[in-house]
Amino acid sequence: MPTWLKPQRRLTGLILDLMLGLFILGLIVMIWLPTRARAKAEGGGGHTSEPTSVSPAGAREPLMALQGTPIVATINGSIDGTEPTFTGQRHFRSGIRGDRNCALFGAVGARPYDEFRFLNTSSSIQRVSIAFTSGCGSNTYMAAYSPQFDPTSICANFIASSGLSGSIDWDFAVCANSQFSIVVYGLEPGLTCGSYSFTVYANSAVFIGGPTKVPGGQPGKGADAAPIAASDVVLKRHKHKIPGTDTRFELVIPQGVTPPTSGLLPTQGTPIVAVINDSISTSDPVFIGQRHFLSGVPGDGNCVLFGPIGSHFYDEVFFRNNSPNIETVEIQPTFSCVSSRGPVTIIAAYSTHFNPNDICDGLIGVSSFPGGAWSFRVCPNTQFSIVVYGASTGVTCPAYSYTVLSASTAVTLIGGATDLSVTKTGPAGPVAVGSNIAYNITFANNGPRVAGGVVLTDPLPNGVTFVSLNLLSNLGTALPAPVCTTPPVGSPGTVSCSMNLLGIPGTGLINSIAYALTVNVSPAAGASVVNTAFVSYQGLDTNPNNNSSSVTTTITGGFNLCLQDDSSGSILQVNSITGDYIFTNCQGVTVGGRGSITIKGSIATLQDYGSDRRILARVDSSVMKGTATIQLFSPARTFTITDRNTADNTCGCP
Repeated sequence: MPTWLKPQRRLTGLILDLMLGLFILGLIVMIWLPTRARAKAEGGGGHTSEPTSVSPAGAREPLMALQGTPIVATINGSIDGTEPTFTGQRHFRSGIRGDRNCALFGAVGARPYDEFRFLNTSSSIQRVSIAFTSGCGSNTYMAAYSPQFDPTSICANFIASSGLSGSIDWDFAVCANSQFSIVVYGLEPGLTCGSYSFTVYANSAVFIGGPTKVPGGQPGKGADAAPIAASDVVLKRHKHKIPGTDTRFELVIPQGVTPPTSGLLPTQGTPIVAVINDSISTSDPVFIGQRHFLSGVPGDGNCVLFGPIGSHFYDEVFFRNNSPNIETVEIQPTFSCVSSRGPVTIIAAYSTHFNPNDICDGLIGVSSFPGGAWSFRVCPNTQFSIVVYGASTGVTCPAYSYTVLSASTAVTLIGGATDLSVTKTGPAGPVAVGSNIAYNITFANNGPRVAGGVVLTDPLPNGVTFVSLNLLSNLGTALPAPVCTTPPVGSPGTVSCSMNLLGIPGTGLINSIAYALTVNVSPAAGASVVNTAFVSYQGLDTNPNNNSSSVTTTITGGFNLCLQDDSSGSILQVNSITGDYIFTNCQGVTVGGRGSITIKGSIATLQDYGSDRRILARVDSSVMKGTATIQLFSPARTFTITDRNTADNTCGCP
């Protein structure tokens, strides 16, 4: 070989080696990047930016069914074109498992679907988990509805969708005692699926029914021949974390996505439920643990814990959906506390209330980034709360504000978590039958939050009837007087007073209200009456032990028969109509009760044979004489009365 060809050969070899290396690298990129993008579109990308800070143990990510969660049903089906169809676009595949936002995407056409109906038999909101296996690759998509699917509008009654087509584990929440359905449909018009299977996990749910048909049909196209050439989802990676979130990845909505006719957020002009102005201070309650991961998805319902364990101060304000329907609530926050290092405060929604021992318990949604509007749906006739807390350990915020909106006027403000108490005073007795008992009842809000929907109730005990109820407090003009209902005068029943708002100490709003309640003792009263008052409000009481107060009053008099021992002075008084009696030996032993009365001519006989006593007494009014034997078993004692002249009895101890 000529010597001048040797360098050229070496150069050619280097070029060939470089081309081969680039070819191999290209193959790696072609295989690795789509796989990585798909993984991130399924939710993994948002959490991989700081993997050491995310706590898998605290996460509530699909599949949410904990080990041992009962299987409600395992469904095997297929899409063969004989099913009913809906016409229009399909759901946008956001990559968010259990995505609660309903956005339309893709070609308009007829898509066959199967619908399977279930019932949540629990009296509380329940999480349902789905493990779906597709036998036809990406040909299928899933969504959940309550109470059922409406083929004329796939966003009506919408709860959530799987977020990804094909085999997937995902979950959603259903309201108490409500019907819901799971829909499986062909992703694009004309697509079929030879087979699919999914298992439903829930603690308290039953399968009602679903479509029945002959198995089979046209085979699906398979994972290697998916009908969509490119994913719906464009996952954009930023150089730095997106401000206010914990992720560098952003889901970019492609062209062609159509928002639903009734969006997740209430439309402009939606009535304001409340404007909350408050602050985070060191006097607020605390939860200890990690905070929520801020995914950047408004109203994200997946609970993932993030960051170091620490003490977080928080505020909680309660609301209620009084509607028989599921209602959408929008939050428009305006935070005054900002930091270049990340969020200062985080806002989240819960049903029915926040659990400081587990910030994932009852979670409806998280703001996911400060300053942006977000929304969530609330079950019918359900209490919910909004929590604002410091994002970092010990952080405070001197002022923040947010507005709560809802298209339904049935969504109302209740108030914050606070301590309500009631105190009742009255005589210990003895009080004679036919006389009045006067009670003073005071209920108060001890703070730290204003209480709404306050209710005072006093069920009158047996043996007393209503006389009067008078307000003792001077309310001024800041608050309307409570609205009270009482039984008719002379009748038994329940006294009840309610007011919309009760303030806290140190503010211009009154925080305690006092009443004078008067009742009359009837002959039906026993040896004593116990009268109890209760107070409650539409919120979380921080000290339920002081929500009731009782007064016990001994009853005497009203007796038309009296025996008094000639020697000891012991006394037995009897009501010959009701059989009520009271005995005292005038030396510290007193016992009362109600026995049976028998009247024969002028002789009245009282008997009371119980597990702890045996009492027999006879009074002859024609000769004004009587006798009685009182046996008490614990401890064992016997008292006798011999009364030879009832006319000279004082019926009082000497």
